[in-house]
Amino acid sequence: MVARILGAAVLLCMADVLHAFAIEEKGDVFRRTDCPAFLVFDSAAYLADMTFELPCKCKPEEVSEVVWYFQKEMGSHQTRVLTDLAGTVIVDSAHVQAGSDVLKRFSLRMFSLIVFRAQVTDSGHYICGTKKGEYFSGYDVDVQPTEHITVAFLDRGQHVQDDVQAKLFSLFTTFWDWTVCDRCGVRGEQRRIGLCYVQSNWLNPRYRTTLPNVTSCGSRAVPARLQHIGHLRQPEVAIRSCLTPCGVRVAAFRLSVFFQPRRQRRLSDPETIFAIKGIGICYAAITIVFVVVHVARCGWRLFKREISHPARI
Repeated sequence: MVARILGAAVLLCMADVLHAFAIEEKGDVFRRTDCPAFLVFDSAAYLADMTFELPCKCKPEEVSEVVWYFQKEMGSHQTRVLTDLAGTVIVDSAHVQAGSDVLKRFSLRMFSLIVFRAQVTDSGHYICGTKKGEYFSGYDVDVQPTEHITVAFLDRGQHVQDDVQAKLFSLFTTFWDWTVCDRCGVRGEQRRIGLCYVQSNWLNPRYRTTLPNVTSCGSRAVPARLQHIGHLRQPEVAIRSCLTPCGVRVAAFRLSVFFQPRRQRRLSDPETIFAIKGIGICYAAITIVFVVVHVARCGWRLFKREISHPARI
């Protein structure tokens, strides 16, 4: 019985210490990434009905919980809060219904926001911050519709959309990689999704893009006088035939192991001091429990002896 109590105490104490180190390792990621002096938005584009993830790229070290905010337009008074501070919401993507409210289609994992089966109405600004209203990083999300998507069968001589050149802007399609062939041994198909993008010298500099002066057609970086250009071009899908041999494989896998360099711990680090104090307190508590249990057992034995052999006068 005593051994079980001591073992449980050791496990509980060591679990607290390891949890402290785990939090510190997660904090190292944010310690290496400084938040900008003023809020900027990273542009991102997706196709409707896709699932996307937005990581909170930076936050102060002392912040342990984040809240995500959604604004349709910058400065709008209609701000929606996407948060799960209690950690009780678990979203199963297999049961998410298309067209349902975004409050029923999101999940928070390791400070990242995941939106399932995105809809065009989910386009807007997503901001990572605190429940007090402090903002750290943001995204400008453009979810492009699929209702009027253009399909080009390349084997039939069809072509993708031509680029559109204008005085203040140019429109073009940015394609993703080809999917793998859907069949082997016989002729199959490959698909390639393309989203509408615009190049202009009049984009809002508060929005950060991968390429200079290039962003998706529905981005808020596009100035108000040019926001109608999103209706001039639709997303598209290119389809081509493919023929892939079926290879006979008994078992095959690729294993890649990456080691992330860690900074060397020192005795003067606050985390090390905290861990040493925690371990010391745990051992002290274990010692006290051990002594109390043995004193109680000895006292109980003496008490039973006095009852069974009362002193004679």
